[in-house]
Amino acid sequence: MKNKSIIISLIVILCIVSVIGYFSYNNYKEKKELASIEVIIKNPSLEEVKKTNDLINNRKISIYLFYGDGCPHCEDLLNHLESIKDEYGKYFTVYAFEVWKNNENGELMDKFAEEFDGEVGSRSVPYYIIGDEVMSGYIPSMSTKVEKKILDKYNERKKIDNYNHLFEK
Repeated sequence: MKNKSIIISLIVILCIVSVIGYFSYNNYKEKKELASIEVIIKNPSLEEVKKTNDLINNRKISIYLFYGDGCPHCEDLLNHLESIKDEYGKYFTVYAFEVWKNNENGELMDKFAEEFDGEVGSRSVPYYIIGDEVMSGYIPSMSTKVEKKILDKYNERKKIDNYNHLFEK
């Protein structure tokens, strides 16, 4: 009888250890996949956006950034986002779209502007959406505001990403 209870106890312990191991491995695998995602993805395809959103949904917010090649304000914003990725990268992923030389990206920018009931004159950049809030323009003194907006939208997480429909033709 005593041997039987010892065997049952060992089986129960083995089952518990197996379940813990299974969940630990899946959590490790998920963290590894998340860590492999770039914080700033330039000119992604719809498939890249959807795949990344599937992995990060409810874990990070998406920032859609429309920029012009050669725009100094855009460059400053991209540099700032790059500089904060170690500290804040766990909160966001940036999808950056060049719009001055890429007409498809410009049309996507127009769709985002329409979605938010706004007009963007002659592809004015930088134009970016953090979570569900539109921002435009950037100067270095705005860096704290951008960081605060990222954290606020991450903490709210009401609408992390509902924009995949804008990518469809």
